[in-house]
Amino acid sequence: MSTGDSTYQVTLTGITSVLMHNDALDSDEDLDRPKARKQDGRAGDDRCPADKWKGYCYFDAPESESVLVIPTENISAALAWAAGRIKKGKASYKSDAMYLRWDKPSLVLYPAGGKPITQEQIEAIDGTFAQQRAAVTKLKFELWPKRCVIQNKRHVRVRPRFAPGWRVQGVFRFSESDGLNETLVRRFFHDAGMDAGICDWRPSCKKPGAYGRFTVELKKLK
Repeated sequence: MSTGDSTYQVTLTGITSVLMHNDALDSDEDLDRPKARKQDGRAGDDRCPADKWKGYCYFDAPESESVLVIPTENISAALAWAAGRIKKGKASYKSDAMYLRWDKPSLVLYPAGGKPITQEQIEAIDGTFAQQRAAVTKLKFELWPKRCVIQNKRHVRVRPRFAPGWRVQGVFRFSESDGLNETLVRRFFHDAGMDAGICDWRPSCKKPGAYGRFTVELKKLK
């Protein structure tokens, strides 16, 4: 840590729902599901097998046990997108936003009105898709199926959806020697929350959606 670092605590609170879509190649292996169950799937339909949605969840153990999280790289991408729209002479501040350094690679997700959700709780959910869809409501989120067209074929996609009021909190640092200051950083976060969003079908997607927008509360720690 540089002695010239400024340290802030940030709290992001959702003003629109956030959709999880972890596309990591090893998500199926992490869930340790038998290959035979994956062969029971229906092409283009995330409802079959019924627990395919579990592979779209972000899990990490930023404190102790593995829980649902939002990776800080998702937030950094939103910040870079927002900073890229702020002029810096003939260029922009996009590369400058990458000088914000997070203390942890992921932030614990708090659903609206709920507690952190453990990976153990997610993996314990079983049954038909309808049964699993009912079960997750007890954990304060929902399974959201949506029809879409991909390469002229109809598909059904399912995303874990967390209602407005979801919250994450973390700590980041930056140095003024990198050309950043509090006013600029606050604008990065504000614009990221209002215009970029995080996770799936956010405003900054190639095909924009309304999801993943948030408000920001910054508190200087040092």
